[in-house]
Amino acid sequence: MDDENLNRKLIDIISGLPLLYNQYHPDKKNKHKTESAWKEVAEKMNCTVQFCLMRWNNIRSTYARKHKKSTEVPSGSASQAPETWPYFKQLHFLDSYIKHRRTKDNFQLMKKLTAQQQTLLNVKALLLNWKMI
Repeated sequence: MDDENLNRKLIDIISGLPLLYNQYHPDKKNKHKTESAWKEVAEKMNCTVQFCLMRWNNIRSTYARKHKKSTEVPSGSASQAPETWPYFKQLHFLDSYIKHRRTKDNFQLMKKLTAQQQTLLNVKALLLNWKMI
């Protein structure tokens, strides 16, 4: 079985076992039930639990990254091509379980600084570049 078919089969099996992808599932923290579910997946896939876990973690994290990119389209990019990752549509069952964290930057902090504070920061940065501090 090639990688794409293997991944599709794994996604199909896991999509039927919410315990493995739903962090709010009542049995999510029950180690015995979780291990049993992964053993079931491994038997159906005819491979080891470790292989299935590793493969699923890679697929899920890739989907989360691609999902985030698709929801954060920058302005002026109306001509952007739709997502072409082969598993994107198949993994839509994860959409309500993926939480994207907001990225943090110092732009908002800099807006709150007074002009004098910004000037001092700029001078300090210049002096650090010249190794004078």
